[in-house]
Amino acid sequence: MRDAIDKIFAATTAPEIYVATNAALADLGLTRTYYLGPISNDRTRGRNLLSFGFSSEWEISYREGFRSVDPIPGATALQPGPLFWHHLPPGLSLRPEEQAYLDKLQDWDMSQGICTLVFGPHSRVAMIGASMSPGDDSIDSVDVNGFHVIAMASFAAYYRKVGMKSEKMLSFSTRELDVLYWMAQGLSNIGIAKELDLSPEAVASCTKQLMSKMNVFDRTAAVMRGVQLGYVIVSDDVSRRVDSSTGLDVAEPGR
Repeated sequence: MRDAIDKIFAATTAPEIYVATNAALADLGLTRTYYLGPISNDRTRGRNLLSFGFSSEWEISYREGFRSVDPIPGATALQPGPLFWHHLPPGLSLRPEEQAYLDKLQDWDMSQGICTLVFGPHSRVAMIGASMSPGDDSIDSVDVNGFHVIAMASFAAYYRKVGMKSEKMLSFSTRELDVLYWMAQGLSNIGIAKELDLSPEAVASCTKQLMSKMNVFDRTAAVMRGVQLGYVIVSDDVSRRVDSSTGLDVAEPGR
């Protein structure tokens, strides 16, 4: 496997990286692959698809609408590692259209497969999926760790050689980043002003500057853009929230 990983990192263009990755996965018996990204909670945006060996009918259908009902990326995001999409987590709640999509996979010889999320600079998230040749039902015995390593290496190689070349980095002041962080935690301008010992007017001005630099028009979009670019990470352990009905900061129960 070391030689296969070296070939992935030795590739200098995106097509070369895909070829090297596909070859490495084929050594594990995974002869069909697809790359999907970016992955976010909004299924209607992004999710560009690049597929090798899977049904062209599935590719077309996915791009034309099935991407919005595909539950596999969301289910994969709940796992610490690769997921077999024919063994979704127990208790996962699926809407009828999501179950219909999974049932439809059999028509495209895709009823079994393995996938994992991969992560790059500035909070980039994508997914790599793979399957064996149609009719081969031995995928449960595949080298899961090997698949994970190859997938992560592929995405890392892509961003080393290709992905960051066209990135336009934004520049923020320390104060702007502080404001953005507290916006991501759900605080209003008044709450942010208290946290940073600023006037609400200063926070409002800073917020306008942030939105202008990011080319967005509301706070939610600014936070999403900040997370996407890696300038802020939204913590699960947030001690304060904004009461949407009053606009005032309120402490969570028990905090």
